[in-house]
Amino acid sequence: MHTVLSHGIVDLRNSIQRNERSLRVLQEVRAAMASTLGSGPHDMSQARHDLVDEVEFLKATLSEVNAEVLDLRTALYSIAPTLEQGHHDPREQRDQAQARLNDQQEELRDLASRLTAQTEKATELGRRVQEADQALEVMIAKVNDARDYTAHSARLVAGKEGVDLRRSLEAERETSQKARQDRDRALPTAAELQEQLRVAQDRIAQLEAQPLRFSASNPAWDILLAENQDLREAAKTQKARAKDSRVRNKILRSQTETFQADALQKLGALESRVQGYESLDQRHREDLVQLEEELLREKQVSHDLERKLQAFQESEWTSARGLLHANEHFQDAVPPGPDVQCLGEHALPVMWDALKESSTPSSGVLGVDVVEASPGSGDKGSTLSGPAGAKAPVPPSPSRSAKRSASGGRSGETESL
Repeated sequence: MHTVLSHGIVDLRNSIQRNERSLRVLQEVRAAMASTLGSGPHDMSQARHDLVDEVEFLKATLSEVNAEVLDLRTALYSIAPTLEQGHHDPREQRDQAQARLNDQQEELRDLASRLTAQTEKATELGRRVQEADQALEVMIAKVNDARDYTAHSARLVAGKEGVDLRRSLEAERETSQKARQDRDRALPTAAELQEQLRVAQDRIAQLEAQPLRFSASNPAWDILLAENQDLREAAKTQKARAKDSRVRNKILRSQTETFQADALQKLGALESRVQGYESLDQRHREDLVQLEEELLREKQVSHDLERKLQAFQESEWTSARGLLHANEHFQDAVPPGPDVQCLGEHALPVMWDALKESSTPSSGVLGVDVVEASPGSGDKGSTLSGPAGAKAPVPPSPSRSAKRSASGGRSGETESL
């Protein structure tokens, strides 16, 4: 696209250079015509023929330039849809990238909301685990209190039975003492008394060496044993429940950590993809801005070239009109017959006036047609078609009129672009 446009611009510049060369040739023709005006009728006729040939050459050159301009405009018209398509494609890509970015952002927000919900669930589970730990601590404290109460009760019961045993021992001792006294009184000898005393002492030692025994018939002890057994069973049940709660909490924690790790990984991947889409969208925007700038520059260059071409064509038409005016005045000024003095008196002032008139700029663009005179006149002439005031107007050629109308229509369309 840019290559075709650059080739078109190069062709237009070459056409402008050829037109400049044609303008220089026209100026040389003017100089040659001015230098050969005073030579004679034969030289004047030859100069007129040369001038007509030069005008024909200039007309052919201008036709070539117009054809090249038409080709260039056709190329520009063929490039315009491609430029518009290239202008719209990045916009569509940018819209698609923006839609994908919006979808990714929506998915990211959905995942963030799900992650928030799972985090709230994990927080709720943590709170429940903490409450379960606190309840377990309370239950353990209750079990410890029950154990302390049971031990204290056992100590109290053991102390009561010990007091009863001591009392019974004291009663036995008193009984033994009474029996000893009775025996002492009954036994006549000291040996027998000593033997009885030894036997009594052995009995007391045996009684003191025996362990404390709880009475199976005591109802308080049975109640304490039953309560202790119930407390032990309750403690075992609570320990089992606490163990199950800890296992479930560990499983929930592992599942929560796994889900959080997966969610963080997906979140990182989505963020990286979003960043990639943002960078791609930024590149598309930069490319679109560059294409728009290049399009504006190309349009500006095209408009500048068209203005230059129009100005050059106006200058060419002005020069051609001046030449035609000079040729017309030259035909009017040259008298019939080889009268050189009359030629010098009438032709030279009129030609100088025509040259001065042709040097002034004109804004109008007139058609130029050069035709030969009738065979009876003996000279070749050219006339100006249009409202320039020619004495013998000749209608322009249909092909040239069509070319001029086509070039005018093309220039109007280009200016509208």
